[in-house]
Amino acid sequence: MTVAALVTLKPGAAPQPGLPYWKYIPVATQRTFIEHWLPLAESLGLEYIPLFIGGISLTGEDFPAVLRELEIFSGHAINELSQQYAEVVAERAEFLRSILAGLDPDAVQDVNIG
Repeated sequence: MTVAALVTLKPGAAPQPGLPYWKYIPVATQRTFIEHWLPLAESLGLEYIPLFIGGISLTGEDFPAVLRELEIFSGHAINELSQQYAEVVAERAEFLRSILAGLDPDAVQDVNIG
């Protein structure tokens, strides 16, 4: 199992040019998420990232808060996770953040992460 983001655009909306993976964005294996993402997100008191494990539906209104959390998370992952996982986890968090930041919130109907 994996944790991934599924992007659904509003009818008639086109994907943003230059976004390589705009519809299905793999984030982490379920094991990596449970063992590394979840404990760090919870220790940082983040609200959205811990909800990814059970699935969460986001709209454009949620983007600013989620983007802030992903930025905080990736910054702490480098310093607080074991060397074996720190770089990969931080890269995936930053990749998800960059994809979400590149989406037009007005064109997004839903982003389901889980």
